[in-house]
Amino acid sequence: MLMGRSQFQKGDFEGAAATFAYMSRLYSTQPAIYGKARAWLAKCYIEQGWTYDAEDVIRNIQRDSIHWRAQKEWDYAFADYYIHTGDARKAIPYLRKVISHEMRHKQKARQWYLMGQLQASIGNQQEAYQAFRHVIRLNPPYELEFNARIAITEVLASGNSRKMISGSSAWRHRIRTRNIRTRYIMPSATSTWPRKIPCVPSMPTKKATGRLPETV
Repeated sequence: MLMGRSQFQKGDFEGAAATFAYMSRLYSTQPAIYGKARAWLAKCYIEQGWTYDAEDVIRNIQRDSIHWRAQKEWDYAFADYYIHTGDARKAIPYLRKVISHEMRHKQKARQWYLMGQLQASIGNQQEAYQAFRHVIRLNPPYELEFNARIAITEVLASGNSRKMISGSSAWRHRIRTRNIRTRYIMPSATSTWPRKIPCVPSMPTKKATGRLPETV
């Protein structure tokens, strides 16, 4: 498992996929290890854009049932998969589980920011507002906090900070699930997610796409 994870973090997704595929065959009689290996295999396929292969792994594991010790890995995998396929409604429940698993404050702040984008993309303005507030409460790096505050202004009614905007089609047009990167969930060495923050494309300020000076 450590070898495969190391390959994944270095961005060698093809090598990692081969490692996890081998492990899933080797430990096919041990449900916990098998489940974890298959979850990582699905994530490798997702990172490479092999959606159909990832879907096949997911379908098979759902049929066989997931061992409770592998549930955490599968929460990450499902969140990654549904975000990549543009299904925000299915991604949100798994992202909530991912946030509950996460212990690192910086990473959790990024995941809450992602949650805000997902909620906004389907018109849940109140939930988006709360998610962006969570980002600020976690005292994240300046650029992430700045972007969260900008996002909050987008979901507040003009001139009334207590009234949320009702389903705004313009807001849903600006925040699209396809612009959200799963690097917020499972980073790799080749990913730029620690330094770039996905934010509202139409924001008037140049500071809205800040760069984080450090990695998690």
